[in-house]
Amino acid sequence: MLLVFPKVRFLSAHLIVSATTGGVTANGLAPAFLYGLIELGVTGTNDSRRSLLESSYMVGFVSGAALGVVVGIHVARALNRAFGWEPRKL
Repeated sequence: MLLVFPKVRFLSAHLIVSATTGGVTANGLAPAFLYGLIELGVTGTNDSRRSLLESSYMVGFVSGAALGVVVGIHVARALNRAFGWEPRKL
């Protein structure tokens, strides 16, 4: 939809690339954090270890999403320059 309007055309790359890289990185980094803790020997059924594993998964997911969005913004800027879609003054 944003490709139709020339004034905001540059935002379409930001929305698509940032969301995609954020989702992919978050879903890749969260299991990596969890696997890392399991390899360190943090397993079991008591509540403290379970909460440690769950919080590790959430930290991995949030940090992966943030990292992916930052990378996506830089990639989108490069795509905008390649396509000649520079932001215009309103």
